[in-house]
Formats: sequence, C-alpha cells, structure tokens
Amino acid sequence: MIEPAQHLPRVFQNNLHRLFERVVEPSMVGLGELLKWDMGTPDTLAEGLDRAEAQVNAYTRNEAAKAFILVLSALFERQLRQWAFHLFVQPRKPDVQTQPLPVT
Repeated sequence: MIEPAQHLPRVFQNNLHRLFERVVEPSMVGLGELLKWDMGTPDTLAEGLDRAEAQVNAYTRNEAAKAFILVLSALFERQLRQWAFHLFVQPRKPDVQTQPLPVT
C-alpha cells in the first residue's frame, strides 16, 4: 500500500486545479475580454470614454492576474512545505530545559 505522503502531490495538484477552475478562471472571464484602444486624441466624448473604459479594464485584468499568481504561488509553496515535512527527517530540536542560558 502507498503511504499517505505519496498521495500528497496528487492531492495538491487537485487543490490547485479546483482553485483555478472555481475562482481564478471565472474571475478572469468575468472581467471581460481585452479591447484594443488607439492612442491619440479621440474625436468624440463617447470615443474617449470607451477608450478610457478599455484602458481601465486592461489594468484591472492585469492586476487581478498578478494577484492570482501570488495566491497560486503561495499555495504551491505551502503545499510543497507540507510534502517536504513528510519526505525528509526533521532535525530534533533540543528541549528548552537542556539549553544553556547565556551568561551576561
């Protein structure tokens, strides 16, 4: 039988996949598609407002992507730390009572 620690990579992979499917992907799709905006002076107020909306949407989408990357990276690091805890022998820390007190 396989040890539970050997299943951790699959569990972690599924966790990341569920987070992406349930949170990241719907959020990014909900932000709408990127619209191209032209540089220069707009001819009408409506054109200027549309261009500003496209620019704000692009910046918002970019910031959301950065935030999700940080969340996914932190989750991966946390899960990797848990897996390493099961794979490698942890050094024994000395008891508090046996540690010498510093002389000042």
